[in-house]
Amino acid sequence: MYWSTHIILGAATGCALEKPILAAVLGFLSHALLDILPHHDPDTPAGYVIDSLAGITFLSLLWKSASIYPKNRAIPSAITGASFSGLPDIELLYKTARKIPNEKLLYPTHNGLLPHLETNPPTSNLFQAAIVVLSLSMLLVKLTRNEKGQLKKYLHFVMVKKLKLVH
Repeated sequence: MYWSTHIILGAATGCALEKPILAAVLGFLSHALLDILPHHDPDTPAGYVIDSLAGITFLSLLWKSASIYPKNRAIPSAITGASFSGLPDIELLYKTARKIPNEKLLYPTHNGLLPHLETNPPTSNLFQAAIVVLSLSMLLVKLTRNEKGQLKKYLHFVMVKKLKLVH
């Protein structure tokens, strides 16, 4: 499963819970659940790097949201859920650099203790895209219900300050 898929689902879970400790535990456990489902991992180290950059971008947006909306209780839980859901895949990045055998990895779905089922890339990408879209939808609904006008305010900030699309 792509790292970005793990962290986006972890963020949605954490956001829904609004309890950072529970978000951390469920985020970490959700990693195994997603890894057990049939999927296809990146084939090359470049695939892992690109996926990591997408995940880091998503985490950066969450952090920025926390500074824009400091009173929103769901955002810290979303950050925690995302971080702990993605944490196990850090060892896969390390593995690509060091050529470590799977048996030496720590997380149960990475070392063979739990099954890590495979499927073809198109099916995997479609399935992961569905998880991402559903998770992002859940995240946006929860965040916009927490503070009225939050999404509109953030999109306006991005368009005016960052992209300079609106004057």
